[in-house]
Amino acid sequence: MKFFISIFFLLTNLVLLAQTKLTGVVVNESGKPIPFAAIHISSSDRQIRDSTFSDQNGQFAFAINKNVTLLLKTSAVGYKGETREIAFNTSKNAPLKITLYADVIHLEEVSITSSKNVFEQQADRLVVNVNQIPSASGLSIFELLKRIPGLLVSDDKIALAGTGSATILINGRESRYDNVSQALKGLNAANVEKVEIISHPGANYEAAGGSIINIITKRKKADGWSGSLNMLGGTGIYNKRRDKVDRNFNTISPSITLNYSTDKVSLYGYYSYFYSNVFDHKAFERTIDSISFYQHSYTPWHANNHLVTFGGDIYLTKRNTIRVGLSTLNRAISKESNNVTDELFANSGAKISSFSSLIDLNEKQQNTTVTVGWQLDVDTVGGKLSADVEYSTFKINSTGEYDNVLDMGEHYVNHQSIRNPVELFVAKTDFKRSVFADYALAIGAKTSYATIDNGLRFWRNGVIDSETSTDFAYKENINAAYLSLERRFKFAEVKLGVRAEQTRATGNEKGTEVLDRDYLQLFPSLFIKKDISKKFGTVFQYSKRVNRPSYQQQNPFIRYIDSLTYTKGNPLLQPETANQYQLALTFRNQPFFMLSYNNRKDVIFQNAPQQIGNITYTMPDNLGRYENFSAQLNLPIRFIPNTEGYISNQIMSNRYRAHYLNGVFDQQRWNVLSFLQLAYRFDRKWVFEASGYYISTSLNEFALIESKGSLNLSLQRTVLGGKGKINLNANDILYTDKTRARIHYQDIDITLRQRIESRNFRLSFTYNFGGKDGKTPRKEVEKSEEYNRVKTD
Repeated sequence: MKFFISIFFLLTNLVLLAQTKLTGVVVNESGKPIPFAAIHISSSDRQIRDSTFSDQNGQFAFAINKNVTLLLKTSAVGYKGETREIAFNTSKNAPLKITLYADVIHLEEVSITSSKNVFEQQADRLVVNVNQIPSASGLSIFELLKRIPGLLVSDDKIALAGTGSATILINGRESRYDNVSQALKGLNAANVEKVEIISHPGANYEAAGGSIINIITKRKKADGWSGSLNMLGGTGIYNKRRDKVDRNFNTISPSITLNYSTDKVSLYGYYSYFYSNVFDHKAFERTIDSISFYQHSYTPWHANNHLVTFGGDIYLTKRNTIRVGLSTLNRAISKESNNVTDELFANSGAKISSFSSLIDLNEKQQNTTVTVGWQLDVDTVGGKLSADVEYSTFKINSTGEYDNVLDMGEHYVNHQSIRNPVELFVAKTDFKRSVFADYALAIGAKTSYATIDNGLRFWRNGVIDSETSTDFAYKENINAAYLSLERRFKFAEVKLGVRAEQTRATGNEKGTEVLDRDYLQLFPSLFIKKDISKKFGTVFQYSKRVNRPSYQQQNPFIRYIDSLTYTKGNPLLQPETANQYQLALTFRNQPFFMLSYNNRKDVIFQNAPQQIGNITYTMPDNLGRYENFSAQLNLPIRFIPNTEGYISNQIMSNRYRAHYLNGVFDQQRWNVLSFLQLAYRFDRKWVFEASGYYISTSLNEFALIESKGSLNLSLQRTVLGGKGKINLNANDILYTDKTRARIHYQDIDITLRQRIESRNFRLSFTYNFGGKDGKTPRKEVEKSEEYNRVKTD
């Protein structure tokens, strides 16, 4: 820490000595530089003394040799002009940051602003402008992510092709939800402005996780009150006999957002209720020696979520801000699973025996997070010093009853009870400032503590099973520091950084130490963005990442599917590390062609299969290496009148090499991943959209997954003078988003088929009221990376 303090004061002094001109930067409301903005300097009598234009990076400079009061007038095409008075002091001058806002013209019910593309490629991320996707307001955020090229969203898992599971951020901070996928299903995408795909995170981000998906919500300056009302409802469309379902499946999710701002405070509040009943069909076929086991399970289940979030910013001065926040999520889940297993002779198919397992699972979750933050704007060109602390508690309790019925009607009942309390404490500080004219420096430090004390109790026919019942206590402390330096050259933009993380973790099962780790890791990153011509550019990205096992992956508890299949955790899991590279060609700042290569070692296989007699179970394990290569081509669709959209095609190779079960697993598979999004505007009120994806047969760990895809249709109507939207979505209308996979390795031979509640209609209504487009976006309370590692399924 002394090192960082020394660096802080050294850089501050260098900045003060180097500033001899009036310098600044012109940006838009999103913080993106505005090139070729006109800046005029006038004296107090409004006589123009000098003028210039901002460069391609939005920067400008004037030579001024004496103390004077000046008027600075800035303008740019498509933006509202700004005039401000400044008192220039040659000894205390600091760079200026001038923000211009889009000039909105109201024409009857249509708001015309400067047009944005769906995609924008930046040096370290791909930006998806959600406002350019008409169907977005009628979707949940989870369904929205399915429409983004390169994202693999299936079976409640979100991943970026080639980089593994993605970390979900909301407004740049870790998700406040313990079960991210389920929570995103209950949040309306109407509140989302854009999504940032960060495939190669830099040093200022947590080193954990393969990639980052940053969901940026819409923000408004509420001169008084503003907010939005959202209602999302829907139903599944199935033939009960053919699709083997026994009920209707519905979803309802109302929500309200409120904002209130003055010059002194900015307050916000959010409440949403989410109810959904869905189903999960699974069929396993296992062959062990000459015997086949065919297992079929039908699991209808429902969830109730109540989410409340509120907080605010207190502006102590124009540059000093205190922010506080409180969020709480209450969730109840109930599952009824009917599992039937037939034992057959593999050669003849003759039936040997049959039994069933009726499973009743109930789970209640409550997590609460309190955050307090402070931010000091150290100058007017984005320099910031911030500090944040967070305390979170999770209470997760589940009970299960397993009623096993044999061929002759005999049955026995097992019970299981699990409690998963989690406590998290996080403290962090960050400093960012421009250095000299063309450099930007960021440094920061963080410490986090996690404490978990889990307990499992298992009863067989009313008698506690001391072998299966267990306790697992886990403690983890992570200390991190990072340094990042960005330089804007005339020919390129370069950003490099390094992050150091020290991890200390201990685990005890039934009072016996099973885990004791203490290690230090370094994570470098490099980003280069270069313009080749006025239209074409290139982007290079590299970062080293770590994927730490989640708390539940390390929990050795057993979770039964039926009496012959189960999953369990592994307290001996090690973190996996990855080196990730990408080279992109851009056209008009949009990703056109990309090459990616990712290499991971000590790969965590989430579902490594094992067999003991006729029992099969899976357990996460560090097994070997993984290599991924991909080439992606994105083509915009604008040649049809009144139509916009894109086609994205990606060809990739996945290769796994692992020593497992006294053998070597070495498999490689090429596959194709395609996305389509096409919107046709009938007039200023009606928009029709078609979207979908297709993925050919692919390799995921030991499993060879057959091709699948989906087609979605949407119709949107703008109402109430542009303040309201009605959206009807038909998702997976061909009912092709199904999983079929096979694992064939050594003596393990398993075939899996799964289908979920994916074909449905969603009707939504969104209404925005009060306020006007933001000049001062609300600062979001920070959330930690540890939050995302609390898994519950």
